[in-house]
Amino acid sequence: MAVDKFRSSGRHERVDIYFTTKSGMILCMTLASPENNQQLESSRKADRRQDWIVFGIIVAIGLIMMVVNATSILTEAQRDGETFNTAIPWITELTSALGTFTLVPAILWLVRRNPINIENWWRVLPLYFLASAAFSAAHVTIMVWLRKLIFTAYFGHTYIFFGDFLRESLYEFRKDFMTFATFVVVLHMVQALRDQARELAAAKAEAQRSGRFVLKCGGRTMWIDANAFNYAQAAGNYVEVIAGGTTHLARMSLTALDTRLKEAGIEAIRTHRSYLVNRNSIVEISPTKDGDVKITLSDGVQLPGSRRYRDRLPNAA
Repeated sequence: MAVDKFRSSGRHERVDIYFTTKSGMILCMTLASPENNQQLESSRKADRRQDWIVFGIIVAIGLIMMVVNATSILTEAQRDGETFNTAIPWITELTSALGTFTLVPAILWLVRRNPINIENWWRVLPLYFLASAAFSAAHVTIMVWLRKLIFTAYFGHTYIFFGDFLRESLYEFRKDFMTFATFVVVLHMVQALRDQARELAAAKAEAQRSGRFVLKCGGRTMWIDANAFNYAQAAGNYVEVIAGGTTHLARMSLTALDTRLKEAGIEAIRTHRSYLVNRNSIVEISPTKDGDVKITLSDGVQLPGSRRYRDRLPNAA
């Protein structure tokens, strides 16, 4: 069997190699390109680095909570006049924290493999609920066995955790469910921030490469020729972008749009708190009686200019 032909995708994401057998059967083997492999490995390294950062944050928060809980128990006992070995609160809180830390990698793996979104929430939420029950059971098991070992070594007797099994289990599950849910929410927030950073980096690269900038509104993504940009007007949480005689609505700020335009090589200037204008579109600036200015663009549109931004205008006095 010999190579008959090969085909590479336009974006170099894969290479298709075709083989022809002696019987005339054509087989195809798809290989990832070296460039795509490097990108995939880079993404995996970034994921692992992010996981370690999240794990470190969780451990730091857990240790702080351990100290707060242990000292609170001791303070309340002193206030109520109770006497007991002051090491016990530290042991119980430390073993609980260690049990949680041990299970964090499993939660990271679960969220990485099953991120929740608008399309799959009905399937993922039940999975998360079952996982929270498993998390609680594993957490209690690790915590109790650590306490048994420490109590036997330190106090000379075993640790007894359960009184009423059902009541204690529900009590622990209530606390562990909130811990689990907090971890899931935090991990999704971190991932969302990372995805946003990736999108911004991709948009910057696209702007520098092609002179186009990206606008998003809802589920729509629009690529706009930066040279066609005339001006933009703030509209609440949105921005109306006028480019080439067409108005585009995007959920962003004028400051963010200014950054996108500069990355695409366009010099936009803020003429008003609600307006951003392409400098090359300005053909006339005339003063008004109240000290502001009136700006006329090449297409005849007139926009207000505030005295606050007058020094940014061409030939400003």
